[in-house]
Amino acid sequence: MLRIETNRYAQQFFENVGPANRSTTLTWKKTTIKELRAFITVLLEMGITRRPTFFSYWSRNHRYIPWFGQMFSRNRFQLLYQFFHTVDNSTLPARDNNEYDPTAKFEPVVARANRKFKFHYSPNQHLSVDESLVGTKSRSALTQYLHK
Repeated sequence: MLRIETNRYAQQFFENVGPANRSTTLTWKKTTIKELRAFITVLLEMGITRRPTFFSYWSRNHRYIPWFGQMFSRNRFQLLYQFFHTVDNSTLPARDNNEYDPTAKFEPVVARANRKFKFHYSPNQHLSVDESLVGTKSRSALTQYLHK
């Protein structure tokens, strides 16, 4: 699913927009399942080990993570990051459409994760669920309002 949609989005990009003459997108080649697994692994590690920029994860000036470069180059990572997709954009309704759903782009990933979580984890009777809100200045259509 991820491999197909990522490669499809890259193809749509080249058909509709096309790369600039000196752009690194000219080096794009179709991705594989193995490469996408490595890409997701690096993304997860980036969430744990914070650096100021993408480039600093490959820089030897910081305490770099050597296996990042062993998996793929910084430029290849950027290309995967640019074209990574989970659904076909052409099947989604436009933002001005009444049927537009802002979560549709990542819904397949969430649905698959939920299926896997249900399969591998069964909560017992001592489960506690708590809700908390964290202030943010980001813009999102997915906001929650709690009336006082």
